[in-house]
Amino acid sequence: MRALGLRGRVILGFAAGALLLSVTVTLVTDVVSARYLVDQRERAASRQAVVNGLFVESRLTRDGADPSGALGAVRLGTGAEAVLVAPDASASTAIGLGTEDLPAGLVTATEAGQPSVQRYRFGGTPVVAIGVPLQGGYAYYEVTELENLDTTLQTIIWAGVGAALLTSLLGAALGWWAASRVLRPLNHVAQAATKLAAGDLDARAPTTTDPDLTAISSSFNAMADTLATRIQRDAQFAADVSHELRSPLTTMTASASVLEARRAELPDVAREAVDLLVVDIARFAELLEDLLDLARDHEPLDLESQPVVDLADLASIELEGRQQVLVPRGDTRVRADSRRLGRVIANLVQNADAHGGGVERVTVERVGDAVRMSVADAGPGVPPEDREAVFDRFSRGTSTPSRASSGGTGLGLALVRDHVLAHGGACWYEDADSGGACFVVEIPGASP
Repeated sequence: MRALGLRGRVILGFAAGALLLSVTVTLVTDVVSARYLVDQRERAASRQAVVNGLFVESRLTRDGADPSGALGAVRLGTGAEAVLVAPDASASTAIGLGTEDLPAGLVTATEAGQPSVQRYRFGGTPVVAIGVPLQGGYAYYEVTELENLDTTLQTIIWAGVGAALLTSLLGAALGWWAASRVLRPLNHVAQAATKLAAGDLDARAPTTTDPDLTAISSSFNAMADTLATRIQRDAQFAADVSHELRSPLTTMTASASVLEARRAELPDVAREAVDLLVVDIARFAELLEDLLDLARDHEPLDLESQPVVDLADLASIELEGRQQVLVPRGDTRVRADSRRLGRVIANLVQNADAHGGGVERVTVERVGDAVRMSVADAGPGVPPEDREAVFDRFSRGTSTPSRASSGGTGLGLALVRDHVLAHGGACWYEDADSGGACFVVEIPGASP
């Protein structure tokens, strides 16, 4: 299961907090509202029952104890019913209600001369019953429904639920805004790190006035300054060393040429030494040339300012008499530095000759808006664990004996990668159809 990111955790935290707060407020509001509404309704019903009871009492006194007439003159509210019980409890007059429908405790307390109030359910409906003792031994009971009160409470509950959901959404939106504000400086640092990794040594994180984030941006910029200084120092060191070694190398090359010219006059042991010297001096010269090339600042090229060259034609030149292995397809023109692209092709061909048993096929073709060149050899290929490492400097592949023990400089494919990246392209390894190695280079093609 994928872990939730920082932004997601902040949003979830805000939403959960808003939901918890909303639910708490809703519950408290519902409890307080319910108690308040029920108490208000009960007090209002009690006051009205007392008023109605006194009215019935006055009618009984005036009309000669006519219970039916006295009770019929009472104007009851909506959802209210009344019962009038005679002193001997032998007769009662009611509107749809009898004494058997009243709670026994309420009836007993009222008959004892004590006004009483009690809530209960009658026929599944919540009601409040009020008992009022009257003069002459009469008892007046009034029952009022609370059904509409339940409806009001349910409306309040549903309104609270809706408010909780809306508050949760607002909390999530607030969390997203807060996370964006918090993560924006970190995103700037990440973008600067990406540019720095791509070779832009001038990339820096923007400064901020936030004291909590100043340490991050300052530390990153200090690291970037140190890294850029070290890279530039290393490149300058390699360039200086290469330049300083060129003079003695020139002398050594000239001396080796003289010895090689008089090779026939030398004894066998001396001839063997001369042969080894010539080979090592040539390898030394190649290494110096590669180091000088790597020491140069390979910034991305402005392709629009570069001339249009045909990659297939460059490959044909570098193959030197092996043009039969070249397979061009479609428009293979690119805007590029022909010297650097020629070095790319030469290094790939040399790599195939030195480590892969020779070039088997070179394919140059148009793929969408790019031109792709594939150099396949007849060797054993490169193990999966070495396919990324072979593009590193001074790497020959630890798992491939033919590469690990070769006399190469270990810089050829590193130069290929640097030159291709400078052209805005990419390079990678694939298995050839024949089972050997296939190194692929792809750079943007020229517009038709």
